[in-house]
Amino acid sequence: MKAPDGQEFWNAVEYHEIVPQEKIVSSMYFADSEGNKIDPEQLGIEHEAIDGAYDVTIFEDLGNGQTKLTYIGNEPMESAKIAVDWTKLEF
Repeated sequence: MKAPDGQEFWNAVEYHEIVPQEKIVSSMYFADSEGNKIDPEQLGIEHEAIDGAYDVTIFEDLGNGQTKLTYIGNEPMESAKIAVDWTKLEF
């Protein structure tokens, strides 16, 4: 991405869990232009602000060839692991 002042920032994604047709658990991190992970402090961003945050994409078959996608961002890993069981997910 490019900031209004012209500064460029790069991100990459790491996949932690993929359950076909159920869910994807991933995390995004700051990277250099080659995709190598870099410390957020190098960009002036507090590490605690993003440490341990995972994204969950849940796939729900609605029938008739339709699938509902639900995206849940910035969850702790324990919540991300059980995200398909809505009764256990804490917000």
